[in-house]
Amino acid sequence: MRTLLGLLLFAGACTQSGLPTTGDGAADPGDLKSMSCNDLRKQVQTYLADFTHQKCGTSSECTNTTSACGLQGVCGVALNNSSLDGLRALTKQWSTLGCADGEACPACAPSPLATCQMGVCVPQ
Repeated sequence: MRTLLGLLLFAGACTQSGLPTTGDGAADPGDLKSMSCNDLRKQVQTYLADFTHQKCGTSSECTNTTSACGLQGVCGVALNNSSLDGLRALTKQWSTLGCADGEACPACAPSPLATCQMGVCVPQ
């Protein structure tokens, strides 16, 4: 029980980015334009650590997606479908700013499907 409580508190702390957000926890698109590459990297880490982006009731609510070179999740991350737009907005701005220019992308294994297990989207 203590472990579960600790995880819930940790997950809640991870959602506090200090940035104005949209309903899905991503930075507001208007604020993305003023962010540096380092700010975007931190925002992606915060976004992917937010447990609410992985919650599910059925496997049809889950998908495996990728972020972009130089970011956490470049080789795949299981998210609920409603969280895809937030991650896409962050990675689009990352690409627009050229944040990964000159950075080598890792060789990634083919992305597995995502499934819902005990209320959490996970790779199959």
